[in-house]
Amino acid sequence: MRLLHQKTIKAADLQEMMAIVVDFEQLYYKRKKERLHFCRPCIHVLGHLAREVTRLGPCSIYSQWLLGRTFGNLTSEIRQFSHVYANVSQCGLLRAQTNPLRAMVPDLDPETRILLSNSCNLSDNCILHHPKDEKPIKLHGAERIAMQQYLEEAEGKPIPNDWKGEVQRWARVEMSDNQYIRSAWKEEPKPLDQTRISRVVKTKADEIAEIRHFFQAKVNGARHGLALVSLFSSRNDYLYEISSGTLRTGTYRGNDALRVIGIKIVVAGVAMIPWMLFGVSIRETASLTNTVTNDATHSGLTVKSSEYARFKEGQIYFEVDKLTLGLVEKGTAPAVDVGTL
Repeated sequence: MRLLHQKTIKAADLQEMMAIVVDFEQLYYKRKKERLHFCRPCIHVLGHLAREVTRLGPCSIYSQWLLGRTFGNLTSEIRQFSHVYANVSQCGLLRAQTNPLRAMVPDLDPETRILLSNSCNLSDNCILHHPKDEKPIKLHGAERIAMQQYLEEAEGKPIPNDWKGEVQRWARVEMSDNQYIRSAWKEEPKPLDQTRISRVVKTKADEIAEIRHFFQAKVNGARHGLALVSLFSSRNDYLYEISSGTLRTGTYRGNDALRVIGIKIVVAGVAMIPWMLFGVSIRETASLTNTVTNDATHSGLTVKSSEYARFKEGQIYFEVDKLTLGLVEKGTAPAVDVGTL
């Protein structure tokens, strides 16, 4: 869906999407009514939307919420309330006349990103947004060790003994594709029912990490945008293989897996969901990922949600990767009895 709502979409991406949907339905559905529940509308509709993009353009142009927003914008421009409908009609006409000009001559309306006074524009086309610390704070424990290791690897020399280890934390970053990534620093104190967790990311190294906070640091004479993260454990290759590269699990390791990374290696934000596999105990599931814990919350078939938006150390989470069935060569996918899923 993110691809379909972009302003610029490649034809090869649309063809790949349609192929993935077809392969998904042939593998799980096979046009059998007893397997119809495998063909979910959210998957099936992707094939239709991909075809409509070639005819109507990106979905962002004609989506329902976009039209609703347009109606709100037009009504907010009304200035002559004695002739409301005539006035709003002229507002719509003016917009219809200027929009084609902007499309034909983009220089008339150059696309600019708004930089607020309390934001910071990074060199890699990312923007740090408030809230932030009023003054630098000193790192301690595992956070200080992670920062020191990063600087030593980046600069290729030991850190001086007088190194202060101070950073000024930022809570959010706006990526080059306008996606916002947040951090545990400001999300964890909020109640879970009032928070949409958006601090888990995937990196270019195909790792899943929780963002603790963002900051800037001087490395080799230049300032860089960095992030302190906690890496999830490596994926379980068995589950990843039998799901055709779709399901990946990982254990949250907290302070035991802290690392500092550059913001520019972040690919996208993802969701890590507590693992609940009905019919298989949490302990048996943990053995699949080579991780066995004695946490009382792992007994039974349910995982208790925390009162606050925090990940629990030792708990297993899963993330659904993009569907890659279209990329699997025929005959190479492992045999799976879909009737037992």
